[in-house]
Parts: sequence; structure tokens; C-alpha cells
Amino acid sequence: MFRRTLMTSVALAAICIGSFSAQAPTKVDFARDVQPLLRQYCIGCHGPSQQMNGFRLDRRLDAFRGGTSVVIGPGNSEGSKLYQRLIGSAFGQQMPPTAALSPDKIGIIKAWIDQGAEWPDDVSGEMPPMPADPAALKLIEAIHRRDSAAVSALMATNSPAVNRRGADGWTPLMEATLNSDKDMVRRLLDAGADRNRRNDAGATALMWAAGDLDKTRLLLDHGGDPNAKSDEARTPVMIAAGFRGSRAAVALLLDRGADPSAMAHAHRDADDQPVHVDRVRGHRHRHVVHQHGDRDAHARLHAPGEEVDRGTARRSTP
Repeated sequence: MFRRTLMTSVALAAICIGSFSAQAPTKVDFARDVQPLLRQYCIGCHGPSQQMNGFRLDRRLDAFRGGTSVVIGPGNSEGSKLYQRLIGSAFGQQMPPTAALSPDKIGIIKAWIDQGAEWPDDVSGEMPPMPADPAALKLIEAIHRRDSAAVSALMATNSPAVNRRGADGWTPLMEATLNSDKDMVRRLLDAGADRNRRNDAGATALMWAAGDLDKTRLLLDHGGDPNAKSDEARTPVMIAAGFRGSRAAVALLLDRGADPSAMAHAHRDADDQPVHVDRVRGHRHRHVVHQHGDRDAHARLHAPGEEVDRGTARRSTP
């Protein structure tokens, strides 16, 4: 009797474990089988209009980037948070939040991941990068060297260069904001630099001011958008609050209309894990400028009693 019961239990467990994969196609095609599911059930919260927890599934690069742990691990569905969040709540709220997907739909996504999570270029959702403009590269380099004479000469001979883009969409104004002084920032703004131009990561110059009160004020005075969002849903006030001594800059951003509710998910990654906001120079320079944040700035942004995380996990973009 015991043996029969044990064999029955093992058989039932095997059926349950295999139920998600048994109904999936032999070879999953991303465009045909997976992308329609992502569009129907995921992209409303993780797409171009909003990126809950800074995570999006409409673009290949962002989907595979994930957070502090693997969201999609090609060849390993069991180690992929995307799959784990679909089948239960062991790693956070089960997704989608409205109702669980049917076993056959989960089986498709599981099989896709286990088969290598192939996501073809023609449906990647990514725009090919624009080539760097030579005039912008020269101007950016002169700004980086703080060579005022060279900057003046380059702007005199090619004034449109102030709004052209270098590597990764980096602009002269972004270079001045991050690596020069407020006078250089003012010169570029007075010359017509677009204060809200974005780089390839969706970041604006105001995000690179990150805690520098004088540069933040200059950019805001010239129409910088305090509520601009990068591709990872970072805003200037979220980034500024991650830097020691940023209380005055955070206060200024809030006074100029920055939305404090943007901080609700400022320190949560795609896996609902606490993270800290860092400032990173996109893909052009891979160094991280890391601080421990301003306690008073965080306190101003959070409601009384709300937990303020002070972790140190790194983020790849502003």
C-alpha cells in the first residue's frame, strides 16, 4: 500500500513539473509565439508608456539587462525571474497581477527561455545607433580638456555642433554638465544647446547635474525638464537624491515641479529588490561615480514612516 501511494505521488509530481513545458511548441518562435504574449500581458506595465520597477519587455536590450539578478537567463528558465514570477510568488508577486497565465502560455515562455531565448534583430524593438558626429566629438573633447580657446574656435566655425551627438548620443552639454564647470554649461546654453536633448539611454543633461546645485539651477532656468525620464525610468530628482550633499538640489528640483511620487519606485529594481541610484556615463565610459546618498534629501522625498533604502547596488544608466 505504501509503495503504491509513493509511486502515485511521484507520478503526480512529474505530471505537475512537466505541465508547463508539455504544451509548448517543439521549437518556439519568438515573433510568432512569445512576443504576442508579452504585448498582451506585460508591455502595458513594462513598455514605452510606463516601466514598473524600471523594467521593460518591449525592447531586447532592456529585457535582457534586468536588475540586480537575472530576469531572463537564456537556457535556464528555472534560474530566470521572468519564469519564476509567472508560476508563483516565491520571488515576489505573481505576474501578471490581474490573473495568472494559463499553463500553455507559461509553457511557451519556459520553452523559449530553455531553448536559448532567441530574440531576432528584426523584432528587437531597438533603433540602430546614430553615427557620432565628427564636429560634436571635437567639441566634446575640447570641453573635456577644459580648453576654453578650442571650444570658442569650434563653436565659431561650426555653431550647430552644440546640438549634435557624439558616441552613444552624448552631447557637448552633457559633457560640460558632468566634466566641466557651470560657466561652460552657461556658454553652451547661451549658444543654443538643447537642454532636453537625450542620449541613447534617454538621459538628459539635467540628470548628469545630479546634486550640483549651480548646474541644476542653470539647466532649470533654461527650461530643463525636471520630470524627464531615462529609458530606465530615472528622473533628475531620483538621481540627485542618490548623492551625498544633494539636499539643496533636490529641494530646487521639487520647487521647480519635479514629481516627488517618482521616488515611490526609485530604489526598486526589476525584481522588487532595493537598489541605490548611481550615476554612470552610459556605454562610452563604464566607470561608476558612486556615493551613499543624502539622508536629508531622501527624508524629504519619502513620506513619514516610509522605508528609505540605503543599499549600494549599481545601476547601469541614470
